[in-house]
Amino acid sequence: MKTSMLGGALLSLMLVAGAASAMDSEALNESREALDESYMEAQEAMQDRIDALEAEVEELKKQQMETQSEQ
Repeated sequence: MKTSMLGGALLSLMLVAGAASAMDSEALNESREALDESYMEAQEAMQDRIDALEAEVEELKKQQMETQSEQ
């Protein structure tokens, strides 16, 4: 009788551990997806900023050339 109770308790513990592991795995996957999305958004924002700075540099170069040609 004690053996079957111990076996049942062990089986229950294994099931709980398996369920917890599955929940941890799901939480990790959700966290990874959120991190990937955040990374992509940051990449896009950085590229937008780079594009804006490049356009600003081009405008400043134009202004400098115009100023030099007027002198």
